[in-house]
Amino acid sequence: HQGVREGPDYIGVPGTYFPLRKGGTVTLYQDVHVPDGCLPNVMLDHGMQYAHEKCWVDIFNAISQAKHLVYITGLSVWHKFRLLRDAGHSHGLHFTLGDLLKSKSQEGVRVLLLVWDDLTSRTILGFGTDGIMATHDVETRRFFKNSSVQVLLFPRIDGKRYSWAGLKDVAPRFTHHQNTVIVDADMILP
Repeated sequence: HQGVREGPDYIGVPGTYFPLRKGGTVTLYQDVHVPDGCLPNVMLDHGMQYAHEKCWVDIFNAISQAKHLVYITGLSVWHKFRLLRDAGHSHGLHFTLGDLLKSKSQEGVRVLLLVWDDLTSRTILGFGTDGIMATHDVETRRFFKNSSVQVLLFPRIDGKRYSWAGLKDVAPRFTHHQNTVIVDADMILP
C-alpha cells in the first residue's frame, strides 16, 4: 500500500518534494466550525471520545501566537473574513483576517499569501469585478498593497495546452480547493 501510514520503516509519501520529518503536527477538520453541542459525541477505541475541532478558532489562535512566519495558500483568501464569530470569543470578534495579518506583519512576523488568481476577476479603469468564482483575489491584494504582507496571485493555467478561449473555460473550473495555513509554533515535547 502506498500512502499514509506509520512506523519506523516508513519514509513518507513517495514522490514529494520534502522528506518526512519528525516533530510536526497536522490537524484535520471535518467542518470549519462546530458550535458546542451541535454534533453527537463519537466514541473511539479505548473509551476515547472524538473531539470536534473548531478550525476558525484554531487558525485565529495560531496566527495570533506566531512569532516568525504565517504562510497561507488558498483558492480564496478574503481579507474581510471574520474567523471568530461566537460571543465566547469577544477578544477577537472585531478582527478580520486582513486586520490580524497586518497586525502580525507589523510585529515583524513574515506574512506571505499565495492566492489563486481567478483570471476573470480584473480591475479596469478603477472598477473591479469579482470574477466568476468571486474569490476576492484582486480586492485582497489591493487591501495589503502598502503593507508588509506579501500577496502573490497565482493563476491555474497551462499556457502551452490551451488557447485563450480554452483558458477562460478551463482555468476557473479546475481548481484545487485545499487551503493551507502554516505558522511557527512552540515545539511540543512528548
